[in-house]
Amino acid sequence: MKTKYIAMTILAVLVYCITSYYIGLKLANSLLLSANSVITGIWWVCFTFVTAAYFLGRAGSMFYASVLTDWLIRTGSYWLAFYFYFLLIWGIVDGIIWAGREIGLIPIAYSSNQPVIGWSIVIIVSLVVVYGIWRANSPQLKKYDITINKQSPVHSIHIIMVSDLHLGLLVGRQRLENLVNQIHQLKPDLILLPGDILDENIGIFLDDNMPEVLRRLQPQFGVFGCLGSHEYIWGDSEKTVCELSKAGITILRDEAVKIADAFYLAGRDDYYREKLTDSPRKTVQEILQGCVQALPVIMMDHQPVEVAAGQQQGVDLYVAGHTHHGQLFPLNLITQAMFKLDWGYWRQDDFQMIVSSGFGTWGPPVRVGTKSEIVSITVHFKNR
Repeated sequence: MKTKYIAMTILAVLVYCITSYYIGLKLANSLLLSANSVITGIWWVCFTFVTAAYFLGRAGSMFYASVLTDWLIRTGSYWLAFYFYFLLIWGIVDGIIWAGREIGLIPIAYSSNQPVIGWSIVIIVSLVVVYGIWRANSPQLKKYDITINKQSPVHSIHIIMVSDLHLGLLVGRQRLENLVNQIHQLKPDLILLPGDILDENIGIFLDDNMPEVLRRLQPQFGVFGCLGSHEYIWGDSEKTVCELSKAGITILRDEAVKIADAFYLAGRDDYYREKLTDSPRKTVQEILQGCVQALPVIMMDHQPVEVAAGQQQGVDLYVAGHTHHGQLFPLNLITQAMFKLDWGYWRQDDFQMIVSSGFGTWGPPVRVGTKSEIVSITVHFKNR
């Protein structure tokens, strides 16, 4: 399985290199038409450096994290957003020009290597990325008010769910403090963090004293989380569980706990656990074995996959994240095709599911066509 992922990574890097060269060529041919060879050479050196910055920073940080590797990662992360939209828009423009040539509407000699086209695309992409940076740093409150058709000793509970925090270099302590302050104002009874709590290795999380910020969260029924794909990708899942526990977060790993004798809360280990560690996660049936089905059951699962299993085993409310709702339009069209529900609310009979677009970001710290969100869920129980 690991060999498969290594091969996929090599292929992705190869595609990235080829498409980056295409972008560099389009920018150079449209914006540097009258430039001499020296200026053109400097351009390609700078372009190559920026294109490789993210990967150089990530690779370097694996051996020795420093101010330089942090700067490379930040620079490269923002470039990834520019790369995506340059590739998308220039690809569309070239596709239109090619089609126009084929049907005779555009002269054969015409190309997109025109200053007016180049500068127009640069301005459009820059505006989109700036908007996306603002969007990613402006979390919205998404509210749901639902009823579970089971009796419970409590009439209702207020849950705050924050998936995909991606705490680390790009979502740092200041944003975490802002989030904690917002959560305090919402006065939840229970806080759920369904996976990808951390973005990279545990070092940045500890060095920036983020655990002490998380310890300020003390709702009535506690703070619970489950592991996500990033906790496994970086290979520090065991240490992550330990440090998050010290920060006051109970990580549920294929287990269910009864809370206040009022309802069950279950947490599944991430779907990537088996893919990256060759250790399968438990089935929903195994996790809920011993639970009294008469009480409400809420389940966290980082990725909204194997949803049917939860529905079949009597889960009442299933919450997840992971998808980011695509994060960058039009990738949401892909996530909509990949998942039964990639964002929002879905119900069938007594089974209800909520998938969050997440608080943080992965790769480019940019959101276009999607929201950074904090999810507020008021759950009523059908008491007689």
